[in-house]
Amino acid sequence: MNKIRLNRLEFRRKLFHLIFGLSLLIGIYSRFLGLRELVGLLALGVVLSILCRHHRIPLISRLIDAFERPEYVKTMPGRGALYEVTGVLLSVALFPRDIALASTAIMAIGDSIAPLIGQFGKVKHFFNSRKMIEGTIAAIICSAWGASFFVAPVEALCASTVSMAAEVFEIRLRKRIIDDNISVPLLSGAVIVIIRALR
Repeated sequence: MNKIRLNRLEFRRKLFHLIFGLSLLIGIYSRFLGLRELVGLLALGVVLSILCRHHRIPLISRLIDAFERPEYVKTMPGRGALYEVTGVLLSVALFPRDIALASTAIMAIGDSIAPLIGQFGKVKHFFNSRKMIEGTIAAIICSAWGASFFVAPVEALCASTVSMAAEVFEIRLRKRIIDDNISVPLLSGAVIVIIRALR
């Protein structure tokens, strides 16, 4: 059997990713978070990350202890959340509001669901043995459902399928893997833009 079990830390991280991503989505939808607020949130996050490398900060350090991978605690604490905000910020800056919302939904839901469901899968990807096909399929379905609240169902499904497939291959730039919290929303938004341009 080829199952890949998530340890407790990774399970907590994915749940946090889902909750934080959906919080950003709600913030954008309610117009509580706009471009300026996201820039401010990212700046605050960067400052807190730098401070947490050398000091214990009440609540923030406890969250990092609970949700951060050990290899990033001393180098870039809060890495996942910072990249999530960056991906959402770029989507809001580059795409119309409905596409930015759909891209955020795909990033928040898809990237969380894939490993959570994938750990119960039986079939590994041919191109990435660390990921399960069942997880990718579940991520496509769930993220397309979430995105369809903001864009047409066909656009949502195409964007989810392309971005979740690309996540399996891991996008690289100059031999460095681009974090999927950035690549997924940008790729999702680009797919919808292309679909609309071809109409």
